Amino acid sequence: GINAEYGESEAITSLCLSQDSRHLLVNIGVIQEVHLWDLEKRKLLQKYSGLKQTRFVIRSCFGGANQAFVVSGSEDSSVYIWNRARGSLLEVLNGHSKTVNAVSWNPQIPEMFASASDDRTIRIW
Repeated sequence: GINAEYGESEAITSLCLSQDSRHLLVNIGVIQEVHLWDLEKRKLLQKYSGLKQTRFVIRSCFGGANQAFVVSGSEDSSVYIWNRARGSLLEVLNGHSKTVNAVSWNPQIPEMFASASDDRTIRIW
């Protein structure tokens, strides 16, 4: 089996593996970023910032056609969407009234994903 270690400077709160198992999204709470790692090259490829994460576990995921996007919840009640390759923030979606803890992209419909919040709702986008 494969045994490898990938180092981050701060505590890791969650992770998500890409469909092709080559890339890993890692949420770093203290610095409020999501990092994209190349597992084969053991290299940090991209950093996504803007989300708020100081107290809770926030989960991110890949999504869209060819997993071209990164989406994450946030403690500011918003959902953040970045361009996976460029790292640029594309959209901040509002609709929840409390922390958005988790997001999940629909693998069959590339333009659809769901978000779950402390406001006790699930939104389909």
